[in-house]
Amino acid sequence: MNISVVIPVYKNKEDFLKNLRTNVEYLKSCEIIIVNDDPQDFELKNAVKSICPTCLYIQNDRNMGFGLSVNRAITLAKNSYIMLLNSDVILFDASYIQAQKRLEKSKRLFAVGFAQIEKGGSIVGANTGKFTEGLFVHSGKICAKQCATLWPEGGSCLLNKDIFTKLGGYDGMYSPFYWEDVDLGYRAWKNNYTVIFMPSILVKHHHETTIRRYFPDWRIRFIAQRNQLLFVWKNMEVKYIAQHMLLLPFYAVRALFHNVLFFVSLFAALGKLPHLLSYRSIKKDYIADEIIAQLVQ
Repeated sequence: MNISVVIPVYKNKEDFLKNLRTNVEYLKSCEIIIVNDDPQDFELKNAVKSICPTCLYIQNDRNMGFGLSVNRAITLAKNSYIMLLNSDVILFDASYIQAQKRLEKSKRLFAVGFAQIEKGGSIVGANTGKFTEGLFVHSGKICAKQCATLWPEGGSCLLNKDIFTKLGGYDGMYSPFYWEDVDLGYRAWKNNYTVIFMPSILVKHHHETTIRRYFPDWRIRFIAQRNQLLFVWKNMEVKYIAQHMLLLPFYAVRALFHNVLFFVSLFAALGKLPHLLSYRSIKKDYIADEIIAQLVQ
């Protein structure tokens, strides 16, 4: 098997170790890389090694966030395919092998997303999105069979390492979380790669288990709003800029009555402009946004 498994961990130690004990049984032929993104936790390594002696363990010396932690691990990965698993994901079997076989058949296929059982039993993992009303809006979609999806969800997917590297990996400006996987999938489509969702690969993943436990609601909303703006400014085509600039003041005024935190997110996003301007000067787009929206419907 030609798969390296990357598992970023931020606190949530007890659940992570419990899940790791389950998951290693299905990952025996894979390289496993654990990234501890809690620089204050020096005890996790011994616990990990007691469960998985062959695991490569990385300790971040500062909190880097999801995307940069994954980037760091992938630079050390030995195999051609990378499976990303959140610390709160539980495997039921080794059906992810189907994803490797599918990736091996196409040089233009970047990633395969897995079906995830949410709280309440719903199945998620396939997504779409488009620019509308001055912003970019994404949503889940139901796929009973294999279908195109806008992005591979970072919590459970298999991707081509070489393409990930060519695309530049996850963008660290979204740190600590949210929108970095949307951005990666969007860039893949813009560069003529594809992303698919395979409902036959099923895992258990209750989203935001860790985030909701360690971050207050106001901070989560602040990060989500900031990163939505960053995504728009980074990726929108020129034809959408005027619409965005006309509607942004409207959103700001509306926020005065319903969402004052929007202003904090807006100013935080403005602080990232040097990074954004640098990116927009070098990016290459080959597929129009309308075509992407149609492909992933």
